[in-house]
Amino acid sequence: MAKSSDAETAPGTHAVRPERPPERARGPYRLGIRGLFALGLAALLTVAGVFAGLVMTRLVGDEAIRLVEQQQRLRAGLLGARLGEVCVAGACADLLDEATRSGPDLRALTLLDAQFQAQAGSPSADASRDPLVALAFQSRRLQSENRDAADGAPTQVVTVPVQHADGARVVLRAVFDLEPAHEAVLGRQRTVVFLLLFDFVAVLGFGIFLGGRVLVSPLLRLTDAVQAIAARGFEGEATLPTPQGPRELERLGVAFGEMLTRLRTQQQELAQQLEVLERTRDDLVRSEKLATVGRLAAGVAHEVGNPLSAVLGFVEYLRDPRGTDPATQKELLARMDRELQRMQGTVRQLLDFSRPSVGDPRRIAVQDLLRESVELVRYQKAVRSVTLTVGAVDPTLEVFVDPQRLGQVLVNLLLNAGEALEGRGTIVLAAEAEDEGQVALRVSDDGPGVAEAARARIFEPFQTTKASGTGLGLAISARLVEEAHGTLSLEATETGRGACFVIRLPRAVA
Repeated sequence: MAKSSDAETAPGTHAVRPERPPERARGPYRLGIRGLFALGLAALLTVAGVFAGLVMTRLVGDEAIRLVEQQQRLRAGLLGARLGEVCVAGACADLLDEATRSGPDLRALTLLDAQFQAQAGSPSADASRDPLVALAFQSRRLQSENRDAADGAPTQVVTVPVQHADGARVVLRAVFDLEPAHEAVLGRQRTVVFLLLFDFVAVLGFGIFLGGRVLVSPLLRLTDAVQAIAARGFEGEATLPTPQGPRELERLGVAFGEMLTRLRTQQQELAQQLEVLERTRDDLVRSEKLATVGRLAAGVAHEVGNPLSAVLGFVEYLRDPRGTDPATQKELLARMDRELQRMQGTVRQLLDFSRPSVGDPRRIAVQDLLRESVELVRYQKAVRSVTLTVGAVDPTLEVFVDPQRLGQVLVNLLLNAGEALEGRGTIVLAAEAEDEGQVALRVSDDGPGVAEAARARIFEPFQTTKASGTGLGLAISARLVEEAHGTLSLEATETGRGACFVIRLPRAVA
């Protein structure tokens, strides 16, 4: 058992030295702290990673594409303004060729007049049918639209209205390639996803390692120590290790050590109190049995008195100095022997009943229990003057009980029934097998019964309706039946009058 809190112990330990207990089987769907911590951290990192990935791959990627498109429109606008300043109709081919060579993402440059005829630049079959050119002529403003080229590559078409120095109006149609921009963004997105996955694995692994080292390992050591102490039942010296970890875990270890010390003290106190209670219970059972013996003594004295008087008369007759013939002497001695055996049997039954029981349960026939109980009470005035009926009992019906203790219960119930009848009425003693392997022993009478107000507390100690009763008979009887793994209850009789006490016990099986 653990020492008191101010006893000398090794640094970093408390009272209770554990042995490592066997591992307990864990359920297939139960997670420990490490598993739950890893699961929660993984879920948190997943949510954060998905959010960051969406931001980086969607918002930032789209913003980068928009910046490229804006830059392309700006280049087209500047080129259109330059064309308007330095070129005249039909004299811009060199400038367009130079602009085409200067930008690797520029697929085609075409200068169109109002009749959608190409004046300079790269010829394009769909330029004359492009509605974006007409829209630029009409609005006199720069127009742009994203399209897929014939080869499936993403492009941006920009149309810029241009007015030459001589007043002629044309439209500059520029086709920019967006594929390099998309490939660059996709490459950055892949890099971001890889970095996010690397961060996820690194943070998750470090979190699991840190959680296991700081939280799980100290708790496991503390749990193993407590389980070892519980398995040993606080026997012998033991030490409970102080968890080396956060301050809260150290406080938990100290609290466990103090709790184990208090539990050991309380266990010792409870053991002492239980011993006292067991002695008190045995004394009460003994006292109630002696009280029952006192109730039986008057009837036994009357039963012994009659054959004793006959024996004394026979002795006086045999002492007659005139003598008797041998045949008469033999008959008288035989009658004296019968009467003395009768007295001996009566006294033996009373002595057997009053003998202290050490709790020796064994298989016994229910029929024998009933017969012995009836033999003990048949001399009592309260029972002798009433009709005592014993029902037919299956001779193979057996229970596993202490016969002395169950006999004490039956005698108590029979005497209570006889006193309740006050010399008039019937007592029925019966036994039968019930479902679920139970045997029911019934002691019923047709007397006044038990008042409704007393029924709820009839088996409580010191509850009695007799002027001279102790109130312990039924309470002790119920306790003895419970120790035999049975129940004692008060039930309604078939006629609705009187009382019926039922003892239910497990049936002894072969």
